[in-house]
Amino acid sequence: MDDIFANLEKEVVLIGVYAGLYLERSKIGIDECYAMINQRDSELNIQIAKASNQDNRSLRIIQILSMIFLPGSLVSSIFGMGFFSTSMTNDGSGDAIFVASNHWWLYFAVSVPLTLIVMAVMLYYQRRDGNKAEEDWGRRESLVDPEAQALEKR
Repeated sequence: MDDIFANLEKEVVLIGVYAGLYLERSKIGIDECYAMINQRDSELNIQIAKASNQDNRSLRIIQILSMIFLPGSLVSSIFGMGFFSTSMTNDGSGDAIFVASNHWWLYFAVSVPLTLIVMAVMLYYQRRDGNKAEEDWGRRESLVDPEAQALEKR
């Protein structure tokens, strides 16, 4: 009878060891699942970053076009329509005459230099921010692990 209890006791110990092993295996499996999920999230973040970069390029074109036309719009709104006028002819025919002021050239004299100044300031800040972004990106790439770099190359 002691033999039977000793065998049962050994089997219970063995079952406890197996339960511990299965528990460890399940923890390893869960950790692998989390790692795979994190890897997939990293891939998606890379795709989102690339799409965001393309959106930024599109917005930069809109920004450049706005910077070209905005100063001229500002100047024309300030000056209003004071450079041009219409008046009726004195001969009684009812025709209108379009008259331009002698100072119409002021519009171009103000708006063209203002446009160039705005464009120069925009390019200065764009290059300054672009250099900072490239430096930050270089630092981030050096921190990325080799697996993530391999994923990016795919």
